[in-house]
Order: sequence, then structure tokens, then C-alpha cells
Amino acid sequence: MKNILLFISIFLYTFDCALGQTETEAKANAKVQEYIFLLKTGKYQSIEKRLDPTMSRMIDASKFQGFWEGLQMQYGDLLKTGETSVKTKDSLFVCLTPLQFEKTKLNFRLVLNQKLQIAGLFLEPMEVPYAPAAWVDPRLFFEVKKAVPLAAFPSEGVLTLPNVQEKVPVVIIIGGSGPTDKDLTMGPNKIYKDMAWGLGTQGIASYRYDKRTRAFGSKMGDPEKVTVKEEYLDDLQAIVDMLRNHEAIDSNSIYLLGHSEGGYLIPWFAQEIKGVHGFLIAAGNYHKMADMIEHQLLHLKKYTRSEAERAGLIAILERVPYAQNKLTLQSPKDSLPLGMSAAYLVHLNNKAPENYLATLNGKPVLVLQGGRDYQVPTSEFDSWKAALASHKQVTFQLYHQLNHIFMSGEGVCLPAEYTEPGNVSKLFILDIAAWVKEN
Repeated sequence: MKNILLFISIFLYTFDCALGQTETEAKANAKVQEYIFLLKTGKYQSIEKRLDPTMSRMIDASKFQGFWEGLQMQYGDLLKTGETSVKTKDSLFVCLTPLQFEKTKLNFRLVLNQKLQIAGLFLEPMEVPYAPAAWVDPRLFFEVKKAVPLAAFPSEGVLTLPNVQEKVPVVIIIGGSGPTDKDLTMGPNKIYKDMAWGLGTQGIASYRYDKRTRAFGSKMGDPEKVTVKEEYLDDLQAIVDMLRNHEAIDSNSIYLLGHSEGGYLIPWFAQEIKGVHGFLIAAGNYHKMADMIEHQLLHLKKYTRSEAERAGLIAILERVPYAQNKLTLQSPKDSLPLGMSAAYLVHLNNKAPENYLATLNGKPVLVLQGGRDYQVPTSEFDSWKAALASHKQVTFQLYHQLNHIFMSGEGVCLPAEYTEPGNVSKLFILDIAAWVKEN
């Protein structure tokens, strides 16, 4: 499920930049500093008034509030705002500002139009080199860039293929909630890249891709009406069809690996996506999103270090019962936690695993869970075991030392752990590879 930053990070537009006029850049610089000050001081309504027309249809004050409070919950208070660099192209100003929080540094990118209104914004980690696991052998596989084969939404994708002559099984890695990139980049860590390179070392192909919402969120229609259907379904079927026809892939051995929210949706995918042989549920919740949000917020609240963080968590928690018990398609946005739309939550609830369990019966299923996962606790793993107890060909794996992204650690898991340099567990990869080869 969504950790605080992952499911409220805003990714709406990206732009390339060139040189611009010094005087105009100075004005843009000043505006950026003003906007950051408004966020820091909780003036979310004021920020909303400074959006360009396109952005104003996609985001409001409540989403800004969820965005900023989420940053504070995960990384602590903002300690220092760095100097903004401004570049221009085609009348747009792209402004990059380093932000020093208590626990990490992030780059804050704001795109402004000629009126210095906000035309786009997102966060990006400071550049830190990725280091693959020591046991990965890059001589045993190679990678090919292959976009999702949909003309309207050609999201970036990478096919990882073992260096072998025979056709091989392939695992399609499906991201969790939010506009995740194909690698699931978290600081210096690239979780899905770890999975792909690990599987490639073990002779298993994989395909990973940017979620449609990452590059094409603004082209998906009214954001208040977008659901998980638009977010996942057509892309997945197109990917499966592409791989079934690939000369290096065994068309009878295509697997879907859903991580986090992607795991929650696996039973629904099993019904809707044709041409899949088996399914992997990795840190997938069994119960609904609002229940997971409550669990995550209570966990974070228990370990807050400041009253400001605690107050922010409580403010979000107060909206959770409405999402749990009173949600309808007509629910107002300000009644829901973290600025999520009623349409998205209603549709997600309708796709709950319990409604589609029959589609998994008799098909190979592997359920994987980290014992230190605070986003999707082990009680969810127990629920999967109970729900699938009578099903054939189901395997369960629990890793006591692993967290939500299947990296090892000790003690209580908190979000900052995700950006500490590391790699996905070797045992986790070996178990997946062995299971795929056996099925």
C-alpha cells in the first residue's frame, strides 16, 4: 500500500529546460520561495489560487495539504530551503529547489507559466548512485527498452532477458499506488530494478514499466473520475499480449507480480487479464485501502517526534472513518483522507480480493510478505492464507526481517528506512525464481 510520501507525492507535469532571461528568472525564483513558504506555513488555499487553469482542475487545497503533511510525517520538519535554479523553454519556467528536511534532502521542482502560476510540480530524490546487489551477475542477462504498446499512453518499460537460447518465463512487475516509476526508485534504491536483475541472474525474464499516471496523468481525463481500471488494466493486457508474441518468451509461462496495491488487485487481474499462467502477491493488502491508511497512520503516530507531526497525522486520521463507513460516489473531496477522489476509492473497494478469489482457484499463486512491513502488516498475510486455504497450487512465504519493499532491517520500520542504501533480499528473489521454474 501507499506509504505517506508514495501515495501523496504529486507528479503532474515534467518539462525540459533551456536558458532564460535573468530578470524573469529572478522573479520566478522569488515566486518559488513564496510558494514554499505558503506550503510550510499551511496556507494551502492561497497556493490553490496560484494554480494555472489546467492544474486547478487536477489539484486543490486538500491535496496540497496531504502532500505537505505527508512529507513532514516521513522526513520531519523542513529545516532549510536552498537556492532555486531557474531554466526556461517555450515560455515555461522550471525551478529546482533543494529542501533540507530533518531526515533527508529532496529536490522540489516547480513549473511556472508566464504569469508565474504553478503549471506543474513534483519531488525528486537527490542524485545518489544506484548499486546493484553483489550477487547479481550482469553477464547473465541483458535489457531492452520496450514501451507499453499503446499509442495513446506509451509509458516507458524495460524487458530484462537472460542470456540463454531457449524460451524463458517472464514476470511482469506491477507497481503499487501512486505514479511509480519502472524501478520504484527510493533515494539510492531501485526496488523493481533489483527484482528484475535478480531474476535475470536466475534465468527468469521480467518486464517493468512506469505506471500510466507517471507521465500521462494529465491526459487520462477528469482526475476525479479516474479509477484503477484506467490506471492499470489496458496497460497490463497490452503488455501481456506483447510478451506472448516475443520470440524469447515462453508464452505459456507469463506471470503477474503485483506489489502493494498491485498485489491487492491480483484477483481482479486474474479475472480480467487473458494469457497469464500464474500470479504473485508481494506485500499486497487483503483488506481495503482505508483500513490500511488507518493502520499506517497509527503506526507513524506512535513514533512521531514532534507535536506538529502528531497533529498532522491526527488531522488525516479524523477523515478515515468516513472513508471506511460512509463512502459513496457523491462523497465530497474534503471528507476523504489525503485528497483522494471518491470515484477512485469506491472503484478500488469494488475490486477487493474477496470479490474475485474464485478466479485464483487452480492457478499457481505465490504470496510473499515481509515481517517488518508496517504498511501492509502480517495480519494481511494471515488473511490471504485464510481466504486461499481451500485453493490449490498456493504457496506462502513470510520473511521476518524484511520490510514492505523486501529489504532487510532490524527493529521498528519507519519510512526513512526505504532511502537507506540497500537491495532487495536475495532469498526473496531465489524463492520467486524457484517457484516460477517449478510452475
